Amino acid sequence: MSGLEVLGVCHLGLAVPDIAEFRRSWGPLLGVGDWFEADITQPAGAVTLFGEPTGEATSRVAFGRFGDTALELVEPRTGETRTSRWLAAHGPGIHHVCVWVPSVPDALAALPPGAQVSYAPTSLCTATPPGPGDFWAYVEVAGARVPWCVELMDVRAVDTVRARFGDHLRYPS
Repeated sequence: MSGLEVLGVCHLGLAVPDIAEFRRSWGPLLGVGDWFEADITQPAGAVTLFGEPTGEATSRVAFGRFGDTALELVEPRTGETRTSRWLAAHGPGIHHVCVWVPSVPDALAALPPGAQVSYAPTSLCTATPPGPGDFWAYVEVAGARVPWCVELMDVRAVDTVRARFGDHLRYPS
């Protein structure tokens, strides 16, 4: 296995306890002033965390450009998510790198030994056909001392993602 077939980097994700504080403190230093913010709600049972369905959860996200790199700030608000669990264990910092892949289901099927799906729409982890919002999944190496995740983003969903988040992200050519 030569690894994931990556078509490009979408963004670098940072787990933060307070987006507003990050924007006030780090935004000016990084030269990021044009942020796009949105609230994300995940209904109970729609997402699995290490194979177990989660309850309802909400997060606030902010996207901005640091040079030619897209940054995502993720502030967990309610419920349990991969980011809230990670933030509690490790504190603020780099949480994931998001990459575009030709197909999330195909990428998940081709994961090498030791890699695991840590956070994904429930239908991607079951025999249920994927729904329209099921174009992402977090994967990581079980037991790795570096606790980052890789977020896989299905390139077939570029139009959906662009409609939701605009040009604050990086898109494949």
